[in-house]
Amino acid sequence: MCPDSSGTADPRRDSTPRTDARLSVYVPTLAVGGAERVTVSIANGLADRGYDVDLVVSYPEGELRPAVSGDVDVVELGRVRVPVAGIGSHVPALADYLSRAAPAAVFTQKLDASVVCLAAARLGGADTKVIPTIHSAFGMVSEPTVKSRVLEALAGRLLPSAHRVVAVSQGVAESVVAATAVRSADVSVLHNPVDVDGVRQQSRHPVDAEWVERDDVDLVVFVGRLDPQKDLETWLRAFARVSRTNPDARGIVAGRGPERDRLRGLVTDLGLDAEVSIPGYVDNPYRYMRNADAFLLASRFEGLPTVLIEALACGCQVVATDCPHGPREILQDGLCGRLAPVGDDAALARAVDAALTDPVPTDRLRRRADDFAPDVVLDEYETFVGTYVLDG
Repeated sequence: MCPDSSGTADPRRDSTPRTDARLSVYVPTLAVGGAERVTVSIANGLADRGYDVDLVVSYPEGELRPAVSGDVDVVELGRVRVPVAGIGSHVPALADYLSRAAPAAVFTQKLDASVVCLAAARLGGADTKVIPTIHSAFGMVSEPTVKSRVLEALAGRLLPSAHRVVAVSQGVAESVVAATAVRSADVSVLHNPVDVDGVRQQSRHPVDAEWVERDDVDLVVFVGRLDPQKDLETWLRAFARVSRTNPDARGIVAGRGPERDRLRGLVTDLGLDAEVSIPGYVDNPYRYMRNADAFLLASRFEGLPTVLIEALACGCQVVATDCPHGPREILQDGLCGRLAPVGDDAALARAVDAALTDPVPTDRLRRRADDFAPDVVLDEYETFVGTYVLDG
């Protein structure tokens, strides 16, 4: 055992098992992604606190595989990808696992994984408590497809059969209740853990990038996937307004995604080639956040946007759309950042101007980020497990 600063043993790092019950977490892959990172963090954290934890994956490959703790047992459902069926082809294998391993509960991450696990529990007649985690505003997708509509319809039918539903924010919880037959009394809010200390440590690394370490510019940044959900057209139009009144303003839009070429064309159309850079993927975005004067998020919808918490951890001013859901909750109704209506580039520009001229105290931003630190969130998970899994 590792002693804490008082010289007494920290019970969360005691090697004695917390319970004889096994907990499972199911995610389709270990590829890099927000839900996947959260899954690994929760599995590692619960195992570190003395729980027996299985990390169940449909496909074993993925960049996050090395990040899984040696104390977590990885269970592979399959290696062959079946066209059209996808992870749905793993329903029998998952049903067999639930019957054989009999975990007390399985936390499912991502909507498709939740549908597959609920179906597997029905097929196998397992006593395992299936607990889906909903990461985004329910029923909202950037570009609906036949597959997404079918998935939402299946989820709407199956979610009420879950033991409980976890939502990553209060807004997401309300969207689930509004769109399905799940009762509000059966939904719990558990935030995603964010490694705020790790973010701060990485933010101190030097960065050799245009404008990032210059004191003579007002730098506005975005980091994330370049797709329609993020509404980066509105982002650029808002920045164009800022630039017209503030010649020192510069913008960086970093990330991968299908919108990159279109956004570069829009930069040219708006006459921003000398003021905006779209560098693509950056391996350490926290250096950008720490040196930025504002982080701007123009999303149409979210769930609990981790990137805002990371920006707060770096002490960066935040401006975000008041979209469904997450930004208002993270920013505490505007106490820790500024909010503007979705799609309103003029309002976003005014909010950016205000953030540059009248910034929120950075210690307030950092304290808010600490509310999402792993130990805080894992305390919430332990309370949840004790209430709804072991005693529920």
